Amino acid sequence: MGQKIYRAAAIGHTGVGNYGHGIHLPYKGLDNVEFIAVADVDEAGREKAMVETGALRGYADYHDMLAKEELDIVSVCPRWIPAHLEMVPACLEANCHVYCEKPMTATLADGDANVDDAERKGLKIAVAHQGVYSPGTQALRKVLEEGTIGEVQAIYVHGKQDQRGGGEDMITLGTHTST
Repeated sequence: MGQKIYRAAAIGHTGVGNYGHGIHLPYKGLDNVEFIAVADVDEAGREKAMVETGALRGYADYHDMLAKEELDIVSVCPRWIPAHLEMVPACLEANCHVYCEKPMTATLADGDANVDDAERKGLKIAVAHQGVYSPGTQALRKVLEEGTIGEVQAIYVHGKQDQRGGGEDMITLGTHTST
């Protein structure tokens, strides 16, 4: 018996969050993934993403894609949280695993609701920034949990120091900060 072939798709929104950091592309070259479709309201963006992914079909409305295609996993690509608040639950309702651009939600309650819904359905949600799994981050976590360096009093970080600032810098770049 051969290995399962997963059917993947992506939801983008060219001009409004686009395709995040290219999270519609990681399926390329995987023998066990067939990239089925792309949804994007912008026709030019949709066509470009179809070429980039080799998608068989394109949709202007992601609801149509989720209703018509039998998918295993969907990349929710736009960078903007309001899009995620509708797209992630729609993918879960269609019984699809989700690979979501960061940040997944603006509130812990919204994130918990998505995770709870996924768990009820036996699905997974992955958020596209796995820095938390890097060996250095895990070593620091262990040192902190063991109390080796004492209680943390403060953490100082900086962003990319570009045109973004305040909340946008933390939401968009906070996962990339360094001390």
